[in-house]
Amino acid sequence: MSGPDPLESHDLPFGLAERYGLTRRLIDVLWPDRSASLRVLDVEGRSSPLKQLLPNDTVVVTDSKPLETGADRRFDSYVRANGPALPFADRSFDLVTAHDALEHVPVPLRPAFLEELLRVSRSFLIVNGPVDEPRTARAELVIARLREQLSVGEDPFAHVHRRPGLPDPAAIERILASRGVDHVRIPNGPLSLWVAGNAARHLADASFPAGDLARIMDRVVAGAGAARPTGRPCYRTAFVVAAGPEESGALERVRLAFLPPEPSSDQQLDRTLAMLEDFVRTAPIGGTTARIRELEAELAEARAAHEGVTSAAGYRLLQRLRRALDRVAPWGTRRRSVLLAPLRAARIGRRQGWGTLLRKAIRVWRWVPGLWARAIPPLERLSGDERYDLWLRLTVLSPLRMRRMRREAGRLRYRPLISVIVPVHDPEPEWLRAAIGSVRAQVYEGWELCLVDDGSTREDVRQLLADAARIDRRIRLRSEDRNRGIAEASNVALDMATGEFVGFLDHDDELKPNALLEVVKLLNRHRDLDYVYSDEDKVDLDGWRTDPFFKPDWSPELLMSVNYVTHFSVYRTEVVRSLGGLRAGFDGSQDYDLVLRVTEATKRIAHIPSPLYSWRKVPGSAAASLDFKPYAFEAGKRALEDALARRGTPGLVERGLVEGRYRVRYEIRSHPRVVIVIPTRDRAELLERCVDSIRSRSTYDRYELLVIDNGSREPRALEYLASFPGRVMRYPHEFNFSTMMNAAVEDVGDAEFVLLLNNDTEVIAPEWLDAMMEHGQREEVAAVGARLLFRTGEPQHEGIVVGLGGSPARNVAYDYFELGQTIRNCSAVSAACMLTRPEVFRGLGGFEERLAVAWGDVDYCLRATEKGYEVVYTPYAVLYHDEGSTRGVGGMHGPEDDELFLARWRGYRDPYYSPCFDPARPFELALEG
Repeated sequence: MSGPDPLESHDLPFGLAERYGLTRRLIDVLWPDRSASLRVLDVEGRSSPLKQLLPNDTVVVTDSKPLETGADRRFDSYVRANGPALPFADRSFDLVTAHDALEHVPVPLRPAFLEELLRVSRSFLIVNGPVDEPRTARAELVIARLREQLSVGEDPFAHVHRRPGLPDPAAIERILASRGVDHVRIPNGPLSLWVAGNAARHLADASFPAGDLARIMDRVVAGAGAARPTGRPCYRTAFVVAAGPEESGALERVRLAFLPPEPSSDQQLDRTLAMLEDFVRTAPIGGTTARIRELEAELAEARAAHEGVTSAAGYRLLQRLRRALDRVAPWGTRRRSVLLAPLRAARIGRRQGWGTLLRKAIRVWRWVPGLWARAIPPLERLSGDERYDLWLRLTVLSPLRMRRMRREAGRLRYRPLISVIVPVHDPEPEWLRAAIGSVRAQVYEGWELCLVDDGSTREDVRQLLADAARIDRRIRLRSEDRNRGIAEASNVALDMATGEFVGFLDHDDELKPNALLEVVKLLNRHRDLDYVYSDEDKVDLDGWRTDPFFKPDWSPELLMSVNYVTHFSVYRTEVVRSLGGLRAGFDGSQDYDLVLRVTEATKRIAHIPSPLYSWRKVPGSAAASLDFKPYAFEAGKRALEDALARRGTPGLVERGLVEGRYRVRYEIRSHPRVVIVIPTRDRAELLERCVDSIRSRSTYDRYELLVIDNGSREPRALEYLASFPGRVMRYPHEFNFSTMMNAAVEDVGDAEFVLLLNNDTEVIAPEWLDAMMEHGQREEVAAVGARLLFRTGEPQHEGIVVGLGGSPARNVAYDYFELGQTIRNCSAVSAACMLTRPEVFRGLGGFEERLAVAWGDVDYCLRATEKGYEVVYTPYAVLYHDEGSTRGVGGMHGPEDDELFLARWRGYRDPYYSPCFDPARPFELALEG
């Protein structure tokens, strides 16, 4: 290749600043005096500068990508979302903006794509660069050069998405003109911009001169004082573009929709990085080689400096001393306090002087008692795993606790035999040895270990099994001549078992030494239990305990979303045998299938809130990554589908919002009527936004609106209520939320559902009502709650925890194990958006009217669960909630509500929040001092 480098001959004549600055200027021209929040959809916006340029408006972000899927070569152009896969209503947005979006849509589908923009918007605009966009040409040259230097005949980036190319401006003009759409084209240097719909009519006679838009946008940002938004986007949307076979060109539909997020793939990322690293090594471009050499030299220098420090005698001695100290006197022991005392004394002398040290040393009554306290490091210095390791040593593995547990084991009156079932097939011998050793180390000695060698080919594994059976009479071994699979091997072990109960252990995992003791202690208190499960953690290849999962008590809805119970599970043997044991065809999720069947056969279920089981994070295991076992996910899906069929419950099983989880969609029966009850007072803009979002975005259409007005006086509010598209109930008395809701429910007639909804909410997910009714229609469910978000996109409500943080109850954002994105049971959900059935509401006596402002919803849910009902949270009903917009956050909340609630529910332990957690700090372990 000779002559000037074509890569260097291209520049980038326009950027994000120009495109989004122009959009902001247009919005200010079109809506200069907007009093309410403008609703904008930014297509291909990614992080969207509009979110900071329009801080007071609602900006929804979408990102389109064309994919080719399926045998019939159907095109899907879509983005990932955390909402349901249902279309938006017509004219949902005041404005739709598309910045370089059409280039991502296959050319035959562009007319339908533009029609979809028109369908969901009152106005829209397209910002586009010239046809020969420099970045596209530059990328093609890079790829061509890489192919040439790598001497490959095919495109190594063939699997990577390439845009079909920028549309010709004339093509956009033809599409808009052929559809009879009012539009204005505004040339602006290298930018081409089309404004269509209502906005075009406003601009038809206006001139919009070109200018230095980058500087203009800088001034706009500075003038608005808008900082870059933090946290997650509010939500994501999707374009679903479907066509017939490519060769036929038959267009079926183009719809804007919510879609579940696509799980990220660490393996794909690793492959991509490896490919890029290989290209950098073998195909340097321009000055890349010199820069790589500079970086390599800097890295070598840094490594040499690090090695110099770590190889120093003093550093090595210090590290050995630290390891010895951790071994002899770990954190959480009194020995550590004694050994640290001289170091603390030396620190005082060095920093404050030896005279100060002497004066402190004389006051022995102050420092001697500290020698007998357990040494706890500052918690902020500990990582989550370090804190968990410390918690384990304080609560389970300390010598004092172990001695106490042995005494407890000796005093047990009921001492059932527990058969531990372990199917074995070619594990690493050291892992199998650790698994067997963890059973032999049990404090409770009433066990037998049933090992089944499922056709192992490794001689060292077979020898280890034989040696184990020889040295301990409680270990029973059976060897199969071929590999039958984990389910059949487990059934062989089940046939061998003589214990009243059976527990399951994988051949490379471990039990804590108190695992069986905790099970038998629970059985001594509740002899009739048929199924017991515990918390769990993982152990990595270095032996470090990580990722503890402190599970909720029995949660049937969470079980339908994910096999959260897993290990350690102990069943009454006769129950498992009566169900036929484990079933073939579900390998990878055979335990999920079993627990679904067992929990249909018995409700005598209990949870031990302590990690008794450690999964080993070995390469290829589900403990290391769910990506390694996609077949297990499919087997779990079949297990759920089979459970729905057995129970006679029509429904579908889909992928959930989180990798490895499911969404069970129950069929809604008979299209029932829902009355949506909205309390309000003044603030017409809030109520109007709430109602408009219901009417324009809800996919479920058989609902009625009932507003209960608590003495509105503002003229704008009275005017809106006079023409309200629903019923208005007057409540001109002193504010009492519970009384108002009781009165409204009494007035819903024969409606099958009532939905309590705050006026400061706004619907996001179109299927919000469907998602709540799927669960609310079930007889065992009393209340269903939604996922409520702040305007920043951060969760405001993903269920309620009772007694958290010094409050009677508290809305919680469940980042913990991503439970906020999973259907599950809760103690309570917020009446800011709560679905219930009128007959259940009336049967429970409605809301407690003495709870005038706060806790009425929580009290209602707790009374419902007390009567045997379930409370369900679904993340598929998504709304904004501007809490306290009408009356101020807590502005009317006096102490009377707290006192009454605490008097009624004092001593209540939230079953869905682990007692191992600190009640003052959500999801952090409580450490003893």
